[in-house]
Amino acid sequence: MPAKTDAFRTNVKRYCKLLGMTQGELAVRATLSQEWLSRMLSGKSNPTLPVCERIALALRTSLEALVAEPPLPDVFAETDETGIDAGLTYPLK
Repeated sequence: MPAKTDAFRTNVKRYCKLLGMTQGELAVRATLSQEWLSRMLSGKSNPTLPVCERIALALRTSLEALVAEPPLPDVFAETDETGIDAGLTYPLK
């Protein structure tokens, strides 16, 4: 299962970048300590299923999206106000 955990870590980082959310903001939204979140994202700690679900909720996505393999690409699709893909993609910076 390490591949799923690696995909989860990579996707969490990319979602944070996409949303312009810091690790500190994610920690607050997911009710986690910033220290633990940093350790988990660096691979020094492993998340439990309930923690993964809280992180997904904090990032406004599904757990399935966060464990998707291959991890999210370095681009994201822009959606209009209805949530429909507007056909525009931008590189994550």
